[in-house]
Amino acid sequence: SIPDNLFAANTAVTDFSACFAGCSAVKSIPENLFANQTAAIDFSACFSGSGITAIPENLFAHNRSATLFTGCFSCGFLTSIPENLFVNQTAATTFAGCFSSCGITTIPENLFAANTAVTDFSSCFMGCASLTTVPANLFAHATAATTFHHCFSSCPSLASVPSNLFAYNLVATDFGNCFERSPKVQLCGDLFGTDYTNRFSRVSSVSFKSCFYRTSYTGSAPGTAPALWRFNYGNATVSSTLCFFGKGNSAASLSNYAEIPAAWK
Repeated sequence: SIPDNLFAANTAVTDFSACFAGCSAVKSIPENLFANQTAAIDFSACFSGSGITAIPENLFAHNRSATLFTGCFSCGFLTSIPENLFVNQTAATTFAGCFSSCGITTIPENLFAANTAVTDFSSCFMGCASLTTVPANLFAHATAATTFHHCFSSCPSLASVPSNLFAYNLVATDFGNCFERSPKVQLCGDLFGTDYTNRFSRVSSVSFKSCFYRTSYTGSAPGTAPALWRFNYGNATVSSTLCFFGKGNSAASLSNYAEIPAAWK
């Protein structure tokens, strides 16, 4: 176990990256573990590979300067995430791989509501084998986000994605491999919104490479492919390579599969 006052005297510490990484015997985290570390900035891979099953909601309550959470909770035994975990991290810039390979089944809708400065959500929930749903407003406040690369890839239990999930991320440029090898996802046509004229007007380039690539479809009913080919990209460079590629994308899994241009398959 971790002593509650382990870092009580270490008030100047800024870097806790990989602090408990690989500590499989660590099953729980004291709520006040970082209470005196107001200067802390980096929590990358802090609990990666540990044996924790839950996270105290106030774990980062006093770490308002923290910006880096790359791979912070990439641990297979974690089954739940408290909704207010990052409520004070308004300076956070990256959650890349933060919860990758976790055992969670759901995600709190307001998990990132206060994190308006975040740019990187790449691989955030990649490999979460038990994750079944994604809340509608998960990224609604992340208006500075630029990358969702591999965000929900290799999530075999993820059954559906909500309308307008990425409709508010107007400066995002990288959706490559976002849902790659997630065979159960029933897609919805308005995943990126339906403002075909202005949705991607703020970017100079955007990638959807292998975004929905899958080798099989295990969903219960056909979904609808987002009509990415209809959007006005202005002078932006668009990568559509293999976006809807793979045997998991067909008329059996997408009701509008016949409408998808060859360049997007």
